[in-house]
Amino acid sequence: MVPVTNEGGVSQTMTERRTVITISGDLGSGKSTLRRLLARKLDYREFSAGELQRQMAAERGMTSLEFNEHSEQHPEMDGVIDTEVQRLAEGASKLIIDSRLAWHFVTEAFRIHLTVHPLEGARRVHGSQRGAVEGYRDFEDALDGIRKRRLSEDARYLALYGVDTTDLRNYDFVADTTVSRPEATAEAACSMMERWLRGETCTRLWLSPRGVYPTKDLLQIASVEPLAADMRANGFREEGAVDVLRADESYLILDGHLRTAAAIAAKIALMPCSLVAWNDHRLPGSSSTAREYALANCTRPRLEAWERANHFRFRYYPSFLT
Repeated sequence: MVPVTNEGGVSQTMTERRTVITISGDLGSGKSTLRRLLARKLDYREFSAGELQRQMAAERGMTSLEFNEHSEQHPEMDGVIDTEVQRLAEGASKLIIDSRLAWHFVTEAFRIHLTVHPLEGARRVHGSQRGAVEGYRDFEDALDGIRKRRLSEDARYLALYGVDTTDLRNYDFVADTTVSRPEATAEAACSMMERWLRGETCTRLWLSPRGVYPTKDLLQIASVEPLAADMRANGFREEGAVDVLRADESYLILDGHLRTAAAIAAKIALMPCSLVAWNDHRLPGSSSTAREYALANCTRPRLEAWERANHFRFRYYPSFLT
Protein backbone atom coordinates (compact mmCIF):
# COMPACT_ATOMS: atom_id res chain seq x y z
CA MET A 1 0.00 0.00 0.00
CA VAL A 2 1.32 3.46 -0.85
CA PRO A 3 1.98 5.36 2.41
CA VAL A 4 -0.15 8.45 3.03
CA THR A 5 1.55 11.85 2.94
CA ASN A 6 0.39 15.07 4.53
CA GLU A 7 -1.91 17.57 2.85
CA GLY A 8 0.93 19.15 0.88
CA GLY A 9 2.06 15.75 -0.40
CA VAL A 10 5.35 15.80 1.55
CA SER A 11 6.03 13.97 4.79
CA GLN A 12 8.18 15.26 7.63
CA THR A 13 10.94 12.79 6.72
CA MET A 14 11.05 14.18 3.19
CA THR A 15 11.44 17.77 4.38
CA GLU A 16 14.22 16.91 6.81
CA ARG A 17 16.44 15.08 4.30
CA ARG A 18 17.25 16.38 0.85
CA THR A 19 18.60 14.56 -2.15
CA VAL A 20 18.95 14.64 -5.92
CA ILE A 21 16.25 13.03 -8.04
CA THR A 22 16.95 11.87 -11.58
CA ILE A 23 14.13 11.24 -14.05
CA SER A 24 14.66 9.25 -17.24
CA GLY A 25 12.36 7.35 -19.52
CA ASP A 26 10.77 6.82 -22.90
CA LEU A 27 10.01 9.73 -25.19
CA GLY A 28 6.50 10.94 -24.44
CA SER A 29 6.36 9.18 -21.07
CA GLY A 30 5.71 12.40 -19.13
CA LYS A 31 9.15 13.13 -17.69
CA SER A 32 8.71 16.91 -17.89
CA THR A 33 5.26 16.76 -16.30
CA LEU A 34 6.50 14.60 -13.44
CA ARG A 35 9.54 16.84 -12.96
CA ARG A 36 7.34 19.90 -12.56
CA LEU A 37 4.93 18.11 -10.21
CA LEU A 38 7.73 16.88 -7.96
CA ALA A 39 9.47 20.26 -8.00
CA ARG A 40 6.30 21.91 -6.70
CA LYS A 41 5.62 19.18 -4.13
CA LEU A 42 9.15 19.12 -2.75
CA ASP A 43 10.31 22.67 -3.48
CA TYR A 44 13.22 21.35 -5.58
CA ARG A 45 15.11 23.08 -8.37
CA GLU A 46 14.79 21.65 -11.90
CA PHE A 47 17.12 20.95 -14.81
CA SER A 48 16.15 19.41 -18.16
CA ALA A 49 18.85 17.87 -20.33
CA GLY A 50 16.25 17.59 -23.09
CA GLU A 51 15.78 21.35 -23.16
CA LEU A 52 19.55 21.82 -23.35
CA GLN A 53 19.73 19.28 -26.17
CA ARG A 54 16.96 21.04 -28.11
CA GLN A 55 18.77 24.35 -27.62
CA MET A 56 22.00 22.85 -29.00
CA ALA A 57 20.08 21.36 -31.93
CA ALA A 58 18.41 24.70 -32.71
CA GLU A 59 21.77 26.50 -32.64
CA ARG A 60 22.94 24.10 -35.36
CA GLY A 61 19.72 24.28 -37.38
CA MET A 62 18.91 20.61 -36.66
CA THR A 63 15.90 18.64 -35.47
CA SER A 64 16.30 16.49 -32.36
CA LEU A 65 16.64 13.37 -34.51
CA GLU A 66 19.25 15.02 -36.73
CA PHE A 67 21.14 16.15 -33.63
CA ASN A 68 21.08 12.58 -32.27
CA GLU A 69 22.43 11.26 -35.56
CA HIS A 70 25.06 14.01 -35.56
CA SER A 71 26.04 13.03 -31.99
CA GLU A 72 26.70 9.45 -33.14
CA GLN A 73 29.67 10.84 -35.10
CA HIS A 74 30.50 13.60 -32.62
CA PRO A 75 30.45 12.15 -29.08
CA GLU A 76 31.64 15.49 -27.71
CA MET A 77 28.02 16.64 -28.04
CA ASP A 78 26.98 14.14 -25.39
CA GLY A 79 29.98 15.22 -23.35
CA VAL A 80 28.69 18.78 -23.14
CA ILE A 81 25.34 17.63 -21.72
CA ASP A 82 26.82 14.98 -19.44
CA THR A 83 29.39 17.41 -18.04
CA GLU A 84 26.65 19.92 -17.26
CA VAL A 85 24.61 17.25 -15.47
CA GLN A 86 27.60 16.23 -13.36
CA ARG A 87 28.47 19.85 -12.59
CA LEU A 88 24.96 20.62 -11.39
CA ALA A 89 24.72 17.47 -9.28
CA GLU A 90 28.08 17.84 -7.53
CA GLY A 91 27.32 18.59 -3.90
CA ALA A 92 23.75 19.53 -4.83
CA SER A 93 20.56 18.98 -2.87
CA LYS A 94 16.93 19.73 -3.64
CA LEU A 95 17.56 19.18 -7.34
CA ILE A 96 15.60 17.23 -9.98
CA ILE A 97 17.47 16.32 -13.16
CA ASP A 98 15.43 15.26 -16.18
CA SER A 99 17.95 13.33 -18.27
CA ARG A 100 18.17 9.90 -19.85
CA LEU A 101 21.65 9.33 -18.37
CA ALA A 102 21.76 11.31 -15.11
CA TRP A 103 21.02 8.11 -13.17
CA HIS A 104 24.37 6.78 -14.41
CA PHE A 105 26.42 9.83 -13.45
CA VAL A 106 24.67 10.76 -10.19
CA THR A 107 25.05 7.48 -8.40
CA GLU A 108 23.57 8.57 -5.04
CA ALA A 109 20.37 9.99 -6.55
CA PHE A 110 16.88 8.58 -6.24
CA ARG A 111 16.49 7.25 -9.77
CA ILE A 112 13.05 7.45 -11.40
CA HIS A 113 12.29 5.89 -14.79
CA LEU A 114 9.06 6.17 -16.80
CA THR A 115 7.86 3.87 -19.56
CA VAL A 116 4.98 4.30 -22.01
CA HIS A 117 3.39 2.40 -24.87
CA PRO A 118 4.98 3.75 -28.09
CA LEU A 119 1.61 4.68 -29.60
CA GLU A 120 0.74 6.79 -26.55
CA GLY A 121 4.22 8.30 -26.49
CA ALA A 122 3.91 9.30 -30.15
CA ARG A 123 0.45 10.77 -29.55
CA ARG A 124 1.77 12.95 -26.73
CA VAL A 125 4.92 14.06 -28.54
CA HIS A 126 2.97 14.90 -31.69
CA GLY A 127 0.49 16.96 -29.69
CA SER A 128 3.02 18.73 -27.49
CA GLN A 129 4.00 21.40 -30.08
CA ARG A 130 7.70 21.46 -29.15
CA GLY A 131 8.55 23.64 -32.14
CA ALA A 132 10.61 23.12 -35.26
CA VAL A 133 13.41 21.30 -33.41
CA GLU A 134 11.06 18.49 -32.37
CA GLY A 135 8.08 18.94 -34.65
CA TYR A 136 6.47 16.17 -36.69
CA ARG A 137 4.27 16.27 -39.79
CA ASP A 138 1.74 13.82 -38.44
CA PHE A 139 1.28 10.95 -35.99
CA GLU A 140 3.07 8.38 -38.16
CA ASP A 141 6.03 10.74 -38.53
CA ALA A 142 6.15 11.17 -34.76
CA LEU A 143 5.97 7.40 -34.17
CA ASP A 144 8.80 6.74 -36.63
CA GLY A 145 10.85 9.69 -35.38
CA ILE A 146 10.81 8.76 -31.71
CA ARG A 147 11.55 5.11 -32.57
CA LYS A 148 14.64 6.16 -34.55
CA ARG A 149 15.72 8.61 -31.88
CA ARG A 150 15.36 5.98 -29.16
CA LEU A 151 17.42 3.46 -31.15
CA SER A 152 20.07 6.10 -31.81
CA GLU A 153 20.34 7.09 -28.17
CA ASP A 154 20.32 3.52 -26.84
CA ALA A 155 23.09 2.45 -29.21
CA ARG A 156 25.15 5.55 -28.45
CA TYR A 157 24.89 5.23 -24.68
CA LEU A 158 25.78 1.55 -24.85
CA ALA A 159 28.84 2.31 -26.97
CA LEU A 160 29.98 5.36 -24.97
CA TYR A 161 29.25 4.25 -21.42
CA GLY A 162 28.41 0.55 -21.57
CA VAL A 163 24.96 1.15 -20.06
CA ASP A 164 21.61 -0.28 -21.08
CA THR A 165 18.94 2.32 -20.38
CA THR A 166 16.18 -0.28 -20.94
CA ASP A 167 17.31 -2.43 -17.99
CA LEU A 168 14.83 -1.51 -15.27
CA ARG A 169 17.19 -2.76 -12.56
CA ASN A 170 19.11 0.49 -13.02
CA TYR A 171 16.36 2.47 -11.28
CA ASP A 172 14.83 2.85 -7.82
CA PHE A 173 11.29 3.65 -8.98
CA VAL A 174 9.72 2.67 -12.31
CA ALA A 175 6.20 3.52 -13.44
CA ASP A 176 4.35 3.01 -16.70
CA THR A 177 2.42 6.17 -17.56
CA THR A 178 0.36 4.91 -20.51
CA VAL A 179 -2.93 5.14 -18.60
CA SER A 180 -2.00 6.41 -15.13
CA ARG A 181 -2.45 10.04 -14.11
CA PRO A 182 0.73 12.08 -13.49
CA GLU A 183 -0.50 12.94 -9.99
CA ALA A 184 -0.72 9.25 -9.06
CA THR A 185 2.80 8.66 -10.35
CA ALA A 186 4.11 11.64 -8.36
CA GLU A 187 2.40 10.44 -5.18
CA ALA A 188 3.82 6.93 -5.50
CA ALA A 189 7.29 8.30 -6.32
CA CYS A 190 7.26 10.51 -3.22
CA SER A 191 6.19 7.62 -1.01
CA MET A 192 8.86 5.28 -2.33
CA MET A 193 11.52 7.99 -2.11
CA GLU A 194 10.66 8.61 1.52
CA ARG A 195 11.22 4.95 2.30
CA TRP A 196 14.39 4.88 0.19
CA LEU A 197 15.76 7.77 2.26
CA ARG A 198 15.17 5.70 5.39
CA GLY A 199 17.09 2.81 3.87
CA GLU A 200 14.01 0.61 3.63
CA THR A 201 13.33 -1.91 0.90
CA CYS A 202 10.61 -0.59 -1.37
CA THR A 203 8.78 -1.78 -4.46
CA ARG A 204 10.56 -0.76 -7.64
CA LEU A 205 7.84 -1.24 -10.27
CA TRP A 206 4.36 0.37 -10.22
CA LEU A 207 1.83 -0.26 -12.98
CA SER A 208 -1.77 0.61 -13.68
CA PRO A 209 -3.95 -2.51 -13.41
CA ARG A 210 -5.63 -1.31 -16.62
CA GLY A 211 -2.32 -1.36 -18.45
CA VAL A 212 -1.08 -4.92 -17.84
CA TYR A 213 -2.14 -7.77 -20.11
CA PRO A 214 -3.40 -11.23 -19.07
CA THR A 215 -1.68 -14.47 -19.96
CA LYS A 216 -4.32 -16.69 -18.36
CA ASP A 217 -8.11 -16.81 -18.23
CA LEU A 218 -9.84 -15.24 -15.26
CA LEU A 219 -11.83 -18.16 -13.81
CA GLN A 220 -12.53 -16.83 -10.30
CA ILE A 221 -14.50 -13.71 -11.20
CA ALA A 222 -16.88 -14.28 -8.25
CA SER A 223 -13.94 -13.83 -5.86
CA VAL A 224 -13.03 -10.40 -7.21
CA GLU A 225 -15.50 -8.23 -5.30
CA PRO A 226 -14.47 -9.20 -1.71
CA LEU A 227 -10.85 -8.57 -2.61
CA ALA A 228 -11.76 -5.32 -4.35
CA ALA A 229 -13.68 -4.16 -1.25
CA ASP A 230 -10.57 -4.79 0.85
CA MET A 231 -8.46 -2.78 -1.59
CA ARG A 232 -10.92 0.12 -1.49
CA ALA A 233 -10.55 0.21 2.27
CA ASN A 234 -6.86 -0.56 2.66
CA GLY A 235 -5.18 -0.05 -0.70
CA PHE A 236 -3.13 -2.62 -2.60
CA ARG A 237 -0.76 -4.22 -0.11
CA GLU A 238 2.82 -4.42 -1.32
CA GLU A 239 3.27 -7.96 -0.03
CA GLY A 240 0.73 -8.95 -2.68
CA ALA A 241 2.74 -7.50 -5.56
CA VAL A 242 1.78 -8.92 -8.95
CA ASP A 243 4.45 -10.89 -10.81
CA VAL A 244 4.84 -9.52 -14.33
CA LEU A 245 7.04 -10.03 -17.35
CA ARG A 246 7.91 -7.52 -20.05
CA ALA A 247 7.94 -8.11 -23.80
CA ASP A 248 9.05 -5.09 -25.79
CA GLU A 249 6.99 -2.19 -24.40
CA SER A 250 4.27 -4.38 -22.83
CA TYR A 251 3.86 -5.65 -19.27
CA LEU A 252 2.04 -8.97 -18.87
CA ILE A 253 0.69 -10.70 -15.78
CA LEU A 254 2.52 -13.90 -14.89
CA ASP A 255 0.96 -14.46 -11.47
CA GLY A 256 -1.72 -12.27 -9.91
CA HIS A 257 -4.63 -12.17 -12.35
CA LEU A 258 -7.24 -12.14 -9.58
CA ARG A 259 -5.47 -9.35 -7.67
CA THR A 260 -5.21 -7.33 -10.87
CA ALA A 261 -8.90 -7.77 -11.62
CA ALA A 262 -9.74 -6.67 -8.06
CA ALA A 263 -7.51 -3.61 -8.47
CA ILE A 264 -9.40 -2.69 -11.66
CA ALA A 265 -12.72 -3.01 -9.81
CA ALA A 266 -11.38 -0.98 -6.88
CA LYS A 267 -10.09 1.74 -9.23
CA ILE A 268 -6.55 1.44 -7.92
CA ALA A 269 -4.34 3.90 -9.82
CA LEU A 270 -1.01 2.06 -9.50
CA MET A 271 -0.30 -1.37 -8.08
CA PRO A 272 3.03 -2.81 -6.91
CA CYS A 273 4.59 -5.31 -9.30
CA SER A 274 7.62 -7.56 -9.42
CA LEU A 275 9.39 -7.92 -12.77
CA VAL A 276 10.24 -11.61 -13.14
CA ALA A 277 11.76 -11.60 -16.65
CA TRP A 278 11.89 -9.46 -19.76
CA ASN A 279 12.40 -9.93 -23.50
CA ASP A 280 15.00 -12.64 -24.09
CA HIS A 281 15.51 -13.46 -20.41
CA ARG A 282 14.18 -16.87 -19.46
CA LEU A 283 11.38 -17.32 -16.96
CA PRO A 284 12.50 -19.00 -13.72
CA GLY A 285 12.26 -22.76 -14.03
CA SER A 286 11.24 -22.56 -17.68
CA SER A 287 12.84 -22.95 -21.08
CA SER A 288 10.73 -20.05 -22.42
CA THR A 289 11.89 -16.47 -22.61
CA ALA A 290 9.59 -13.65 -21.56
CA ARG A 291 8.91 -12.76 -25.20
CA GLU A 292 8.19 -16.39 -26.15
CA TYR A 293 5.80 -16.76 -23.22
CA ALA A 294 4.05 -13.52 -24.17
CA LEU A 295 3.60 -14.54 -27.80
CA ALA A 296 2.20 -17.94 -26.78
CA ASN A 297 -0.14 -16.79 -24.01
CA CYS A 298 -1.24 -13.23 -24.72
CA THR A 299 -3.78 -13.53 -27.50
CA ARG A 300 -6.43 -11.18 -28.84
CA PRO A 301 -9.34 -13.48 -27.77
CA ARG A 302 -7.88 -13.65 -24.25
CA LEU A 303 -7.52 -9.86 -24.11
CA GLU A 304 -11.10 -9.38 -25.29
CA ALA A 305 -12.38 -11.87 -22.72
CA TRP A 306 -10.41 -10.05 -20.00
CA GLU A 307 -11.98 -6.75 -21.06
CA ARG A 308 -15.49 -8.20 -20.91
CA ALA A 309 -14.90 -9.77 -17.51
CA ASN A 310 -13.51 -6.55 -16.04
CA HIS A 311 -15.79 -4.07 -17.82
CA PHE A 312 -13.15 -1.88 -19.41
CA ARG A 313 -11.15 -1.51 -22.62
CA PHE A 314 -7.39 -1.40 -22.98
CA ARG A 315 -6.15 1.84 -24.47
CA TYR A 316 -3.75 -0.14 -26.68
CA TYR A 317 -3.00 -3.78 -27.32
CA PRO A 318 0.59 -5.02 -27.30
CA SER A 319 2.40 -4.17 -30.53
CA PHE A 320 3.40 -7.82 -31.03
CA LEU A 321 -0.27 -8.63 -31.71
CA THR A 322 -0.46 -6.34 -34.77
